[in-house]
Formats: sequence, C-alpha cells, structure tokens
Amino acid sequence: MDSVDPQKIAQRASEVSFRCLLENAAESVLVVDRLGRIVWTNQRTSELFGYRCEEMLGQRVEMLLPERHRQAHLEHRASYMAEPRNRPMGKGLELAARRSDGSEFPVEISLSHSRGEEGLQVMAIVTDITRLKQAETAREQFSKQQLAAKEEQIRTLERLSKGPEVSVTAQLLEVAPLARYAPTVFEELVRDYSRGMEMALEMRIYKKDPPLSEVLRELAERIAFLKGTPRDVVDIHRAALQHVSRQAQPPKIQGYVEEGHLLLVELMGYLASSYRHYAIGTLRPAKDAGRT
Repeated sequence: MDSVDPQKIAQRASEVSFRCLLENAAESVLVVDRLGRIVWTNQRTSELFGYRCEEMLGQRVEMLLPERHRQAHLEHRASYMAEPRNRPMGKGLELAARRSDGSEFPVEISLSHSRGEEGLQVMAIVTDITRLKQAETAREQFSKQQLAAKEEQIRTLERLSKGPEVSVTAQLLEVAPLARYAPTVFEELVRDYSRGMEMALEMRIYKKDPPLSEVLRELAERIAFLKGTPRDVVDIHRAALQHVSRQAQPPKIQGYVEEGHLLLVELMGYLASSYRHYAIGTLRPAKDAGRT
C-alpha cells in the first residue's frame, strides 16, 4: 500500500483552494511562463478580452495588446523576466489592452512572480479602468466649464465695476478706488469678505448657522466709513472670489460663484443702509477702518 504524505495533501488542497479563488476573482488573472506564453487564465479574462480560455492558452501574452505596443512589450517582458519583482506594470504610463474584436480599453496591471517545479511564472492581474477614465474625463470637462463660468463671472463684475452708475457714485463721493489708494485696507476687506464666502458655503453644505449677516453688516459699515462705493464692493467681491477659488475643486468653485451672487446683493444692501445712517450721523466709526 502506497504511503500518503499529509504535507503534500495539504499543499495540494491549498493550491486547489487558491486556484478556485483566482478562477472566481472579479478581475482578470493571467499566468504566463518565462517565454511569455499564457499557461492559465480565469473566466473573467475571457469575458474581458472576448477569447475562450482554450484560445489563449499557449499563446504569447502580446496577443492581448494593441499591435503598436507588442514589440516594445517583448523587450519589457524580457527585462522583467531577467529581474522579476512584484510591482505595478508601467507605473505612470497609460496602458491599453486589445479585445478579440480589435477594440481597445485602458487597463491597470499588477505583476507578481513565483518559482516552482515549472520554473519562473508571472501572474498578471488586469483591471479594466474604462469607467475610471470616463469619470476623469467628465471631471475635467466639468472643471473647464466651471472655470469658464468663473471667468465669465469675473468679466461681468469687471463690466459692472466700470459701469456709468458706479462712476457717478464715485464722483459724488469724491473718492478713488480703495484698491488703488488704500491697498492694505483693501486686502483686509478682501480677507474678511473671503471669510464670509467660506461661512456661506458652510451654511450651504453643513447646514450651519454662522453669524454671516453680522460679518457683512460690519463689513458694510467699514466700507461706508471709508467712503467706499459700489465699485469698491464689486472689486472686493471679485478679488475674494479669485482668492477662495485658487486652490478649490470645481464643485466648490461653483458653490462660491452661486453664494457670491447672494453675498454681493446682501452686502450692497447693508452698504446702502450704512450710508443712510452715515448721512444722518448715526453710523458708529468702523473699528480700524484705516481711511478717512
């Protein structure tokens, strides 16, 4: 009666279990030998590439690549076989695979290797990243649209700040733009208004209730005390919008643009109210206004 080696039985059972896991993996799994021939593949690979398993077995792995990449891959594969190591394939590069019908799709590939009785073998896990690339493209398009909207917003504000009605107000008050004659104070006002934009966005996203009206009312009083005009308010708004959008993602930029419209209207209203109080002498001096 032949003796039974428990260790070999356990090893075999482990191999069968591992292969079963690979067979049912959600990603495409390929195993190739040192010559680049496909020696094993799972069902997901057939679904992804459109070949039956038996059509791939024994074939060079380059059959799954676009023709323009095959020659270069032969050289890369030879280099990898000489010094195999577990790593992502083509890190930082745009990788593409080819289906049986000739269509191509973007992929990410992870490589691992082992040495056994059958010699060096390399396992490649192939992930179809078509949806990821589509999402990236959509985000890029959205970003471009939002940036275009932001630029248009800024152009609109620039036209508004140069409008005749604003110029008339400035002439009546006999003052020049704050940004030109009091740049330090202007930057302080931009910073505080930017804080108001951040607060407005917090209200929108997190349903918080910060003292935004108080911030705008105090800002309007300071602008009125400085004899600021609607043109100055528009300049402050434009500079603040540029400031908060500098490092923001497109969705957040859109939020700033939308909330900015409301803030601008509200600040203009507070400014008009402040001027009424200023005209009848009831406006308290603005703290650290910086301009008389």
